[in-house]
Amino acid sequence: MDLQSVQPDAAVVSFYKVLGLPTGVGALLVRKSFLSRLSKDRFAGGTVKMVTADEYVLRSGHERFEEGTPNFGSIPLLKFVLDFIEKIGGIDAIGRHVQHLTTELLKGLNDVENVQIYGPRTMESRGGTISLNVLRSGDECVPHREIVEAAGESNISLRGGCFCNPIVGAKALGLGSEEGGRLIQLAREADEIEMPGAVRLSLGLANTSSDIVRIIEFVRRVARKY
Repeated sequence: MDLQSVQPDAAVVSFYKVLGLPTGVGALLVRKSFLSRLSKDRFAGGTVKMVTADEYVLRSGHERFEEGTPNFGSIPLLKFVLDFIEKIGGIDAIGRHVQHLTTELLKGLNDVENVQIYGPRTMESRGGTISLNVLRSGDECVPHREIVEAAGESNISLRGGCFCNPIVGAKALGLGSEEGGRLIQLAREADEIEMPGAVRLSLGLANTSSDIVRIIEFVRRVARKY
């Protein structure tokens, strides 16, 4: 992005997925003229200049917004990661690789019975992430935890849940307000209850064609079980 041509007041830069570590690295770039207009009604570590039992004074400028300790252990890795991406052909090369693998995965999954795939079944309007559920008779979803645990036993890493978007997840699953109310009541009464969700298969640079074969075989094996 050319910030000279776009001229934003602020811009977010995140290397969370690029770096591949769960702690994340990123920054908020803010124009000084815009920063002076931002207010803050609380404080946390590293942002306060003086504090008493009754009041506090925040640090000036950007320091008032930099709460906690930066992920300084990962920041030096950025140069090596970006150099590596450039060496293998850039983001476009990674995109082509992921698109190819996702196409093969969709082809294989489309032939598996008792599997509900959410979203397009082709690469049109789709990225390298596929969400699905394995269905029992009567179209009841097998709990995503069961699928994820079974995958772990086969040394396959999947994610299960609502993926930080429970409302859209509920809509995709066809859960209306009545069913939602029932689940809320169950959550109040019992500890062992999870948000309804799905299983997510996320492909990336490190995946290979052999991974796709293993995932398809796993899903087919699990689907036959139910």
